[in-house]
Amino acid sequence: NVRVRRAGFAYRAEYERFLQRYKMTTPETWPNWRGGATRDGVVHLLTAHGVSTDHYRLGKTKVFLKEPRDLFRFEDLRAARLPYVVTKLQTQWRGVMHRRAYKHMLAAVRVQQYFRAWRARTNYARIRAAVTVQKHMRAWRARADWAKRGAVRTLQKHFHAFLAKKWFLSAVLPAYKDVKNHPTLGKTVKLAKPTALLEDAYDYVRDMAKVWRAHYMISSLSPADTAEMKAKIAAYDEFKDKKPWDPSHRYTVVNYVERDAGPARQPLWSTATAGLYQTGDSRILFATDVIKVHHTSKCELRTLIITENHIVKADHKNFKLHKTPVPLTKVEEIALSKHADTWFVIKCAPPERDIVLALNATCEKQKLTLTCDDDRLHQLVMVLAKRVAECTQRRPPITFNDSITYNNTRTDKKPNAPTSSITFQAMSAGGAAGGAERKTGCEC
Repeated sequence: NVRVRRAGFAYRAEYERFLQRYKMTTPETWPNWRGGATRDGVVHLLTAHGVSTDHYRLGKTKVFLKEPRDLFRFEDLRAARLPYVVTKLQTQWRGVMHRRAYKHMLAAVRVQQYFRAWRARTNYARIRAAVTVQKHMRAWRARADWAKRGAVRTLQKHFHAFLAKKWFLSAVLPAYKDVKNHPTLGKTVKLAKPTALLEDAYDYVRDMAKVWRAHYMISSLSPADTAEMKAKIAAYDEFKDKKPWDPSHRYTVVNYVERDAGPARQPLWSTATAGLYQTGDSRILFATDVIKVHHTSKCELRTLIITENHIVKADHKNFKLHKTPVPLTKVEEIALSKHADTWFVIKCAPPERDIVLALNATCEKQKLTLTCDDDRLHQLVMVLAKRVAECTQRRPPITFNDSITYNNTRTDKKPNAPTSSITFQAMSAGGAAGGAERKTGCEC
């Protein structure tokens, strides 16, 4: 020891004591040294704080420091680190205390929870017993009231039945006794109104009479008249409140060209139809003369023929076909106006051109005026829509607008040719309703 002190190493401490005192000064030694032996921890502390190897010596169980300033520096580092250590210990202790208090609070809450649940179950049992008593009391009172009113209802029921039988035997039966032989099948029969108690019965009898009359009239129709009636009902659903039309027009004629053809045109028509059947069609569904708008915006007189699979445009004089018939599978839409005109557009899928037609119009080019003495437009539209639906399993939409856009100039080489449009507007009181104006300047 004397030699060590003479060599200048005045401070000495055991490895365990030195490491425990100054271990908080480095992260590697705090809170515990895990790098090996205690001596290695002491060496790490000295090296980490920059102590030169000339200023310390390592013995078997102790470390010796030569310079007091190294010892003072260790003490300063320890003093600076102690507040953090104390704060850390306080934090841990406070956490323990708060967790312990929280567990006590949870226990109290759990006790309160079970107590409140028990009290709620007890109150519910009491309320349920009271509700059960009230329920049975109300049921007993309702049964008592019903028993009192049951006799009154029975008397009213029999009295109403007596009035109904009396009214039926005295008024209904004589009025409709021979209704099948009535000129209007009972439509104009005046049925005496009963008392206010039987107003519903009066309405029911009138409705039954209407249903019977409709059923009797329909069942007496021939198959042809039945088909026409169904077609007109379909037309009614399409045109009602959308476009003016004449529901009295009969659908008995479908080939207006053959009906109106004179002696000069009849042989030509027979020849043309014979050639028409060579395209694979076996019958003509509809045929009429129309005004067609040419792709040059001129109007021409044509014959429109709707067959089983095609729309055919033929010459008005000799009935020669103009271009290739348009397949019905190409029809996408039938567009009409909202006014009392006969213009309509058959819109087709590209590259087929849209077909712009009219049944009543003037053709300036040929100085001809086409006039139909009947309202066959809705018949034509319904025949075309029905056949297209049969061919494509998709019924084309029938639209009604004040302006119709179409494209009757496109070709295979020019599928995106410019479009044209027809604008419709109601005429003044002195003129005809449903005037048509084309933006391309149609000479009609």
